[in-house]
Amino acid sequence: MGKTYKNDVLDKKRLKNNGTAPSYYIEHSHPAIISQEIFDMAQASLKERTELRSHTETGKGKYSAKYPLSGLIVCAKCGNKFRRHIRTHENGFKHPMWVCMGHDIGNHVCEITPIREERIINAYRRAAERLIGDLDEVIETVKRNAEELLSTNNENELIQCEMALAESQDKMIKLYRDYREGSIAETDYRMQYEIIKNEIESCQAAKDKIMDENNKLLLLQHRKDEIFKVLNSDEVQIFNDDNIKKLVEKIVVKDSKLIEIEFKCGITVTEELSR
Repeated sequence: MGKTYKNDVLDKKRLKNNGTAPSYYIEHSHPAIISQEIFDMAQASLKERTELRSHTETGKGKYSAKYPLSGLIVCAKCGNKFRRHIRTHENGFKHPMWVCMGHDIGNHVCEITPIREERIINAYRRAAERLIGDLDEVIETVKRNAEELLSTNNENELIQCEMALAESQDKMIKLYRDYREGSIAETDYRMQYEIIKNEIESCQAAKDKIMDENNKLLLLQHRKDEIFKVLNSDEVQIFNDDNIKKLVEKIVVKDSKLIEIEFKCGITVTEELSR
């Protein structure tokens, strides 16, 4: 509310509000189509996907989840993501490869050469077999991590931020009323307006940060539940392409012969890339 305002009650023309009058953000003013929990998880997922976008000259690469390993492979040398491309040999045979985007720029950025997809998949399978071998321990790790997440509580910080935000907004409303009534000079109004505006922006930024952390925890808890369902099912489909993204947090390429597979359950497995 308050995107426009009138200079006078008799004036028919409304002006755009660029800070001259107070404006308000009203939460829950309309019936929700989806639950707040689903909305918060979707926002956290969107932000995560933005961070996983491919590196391009514009910095606005497209997020892709087309392949099981998309967005998962990270270079330990330069920190860039890996992208998938098809290498065609002289005999017409095609090999899917994963290439560090830093190496794409040149060897001066990253010396790690392209890796065949089958080598990474085989390394993942060996690591997954270890998980299956210690399945009871893995399930206990997932449960323990989930309990730790549930114990994280920053509700008091959020309440304090909301109270400080409401107090600053009330100060802004009072300031505007004093200005309209002529009890404060325009110079003083402008000066105090900037001070209170900065307070509101600071409180809002702190609130957004806490909400962002809560959304990430909510999304992480949802994913932990997915991991538990996959591992606790009667027939563990750990090699299923759909389950790779559910189980793997990221794959760190140390060099052309060694990778680290970080599972979302909190376990990291080091594997060699066999020929």
